[in-house]
Amino acid sequence: MADLDRIRGKCSASEVEELDVLVQAVARTMAAYQDGYAEADLKKWNAAKGALAEFTTHLDAKYFPVERCFPHRNAAIAWLEDQGYKIKKSKFYYDCSAGKCVIEGDGTVRESALVAYAAENLQRIQDEDGNLTPLTEEKTRLEIEKLKAQNERAQFEMEKERKKYIPRRDFNLEMSSRVGVLDQGVQNFFRTRTADWVSAVGGDAKKVSMVLDMMLPEWNELLAEYASLEYFVDFEEVN
Repeated sequence: MADLDRIRGKCSASEVEELDVLVQAVARTMAAYQDGYAEADLKKWNAAKGALAEFTTHLDAKYFPVERCFPHRNAAIAWLEDQGYKIKKSKFYYDCSAGKCVIEGDGTVRESALVAYAAENLQRIQDEDGNLTPLTEEKTRLEIEKLKAQNERAQFEMEKERKKYIPRRDFNLEMSSRVGVLDQGVQNFFRTRTADWVSAVGGDAKKVSMVLDMMLPEWNELLAEYASLEYFVDFEEVN
C-alpha cells in the first residue's frame, strides 16, 4: 500500500478526511472480524481494505506521478522525430555532450529534458513555403488533442476534489465499509445498553413502551452520527 504519511502531506483537506474515514473503517471491520471470525465480517473487512488501497493508489499517482523516461539517446531521437522535430543523430549526440540536453547518469533521458531541449534548439519540419508538412501537421494535431485530454482530466479531478465525489465503481466498496462501521456500532450499542434497559423496567414486559422510549432516542443519535459521515457519488450517464 502507498505511504500514508507521504500522501497526507500532499493531498487536500477533503482527501485527508476521506482517507481517515477509510482507515477507521478498516480498523473497525477488522475488530469486528476478530471478535467472532464470522465470514460476513471478513467480507466487510476485505471490502474496507480494498476501498482504502484503491483510494491511496489514486492519491499516490495523482501527487507523485512518474515521469516518462527514455532508455537511451536513440529512443529520445525517435520521440523527437515523432513530435515533428528535425534532428540528426550526430547533432543530438553533440548537443548532449555540450550539455544542451541533460542525460541521466545511467544513460536515460527524461521527457521534460527533451521538451526543454527542443524548445531551445530545434525546429519543426517545414516545407519550402514554411508550412508544416502534412505528417507533421497530423502529429501536431494529435499532440494538441492529447494535451486537451490531459487538461480535461485534470479539470475533472479538480471537480471531484471540490465536490468530494467518488466514482461509481467505488460506491459499493464505500458503502460496504460504512455499513461495517454501522453494524459494529449497533452491536456494541445493544450489548452495552440492554442490561440497563431491563433493569430500568424491573423485568416487567408491560413496560416495553418505556424501554422503547429509552432505546429510540439513543438509536436516533447513533444514526445521526452515521449520517454525518458525508459522501457524494458521481453518477455517470451511459449513452
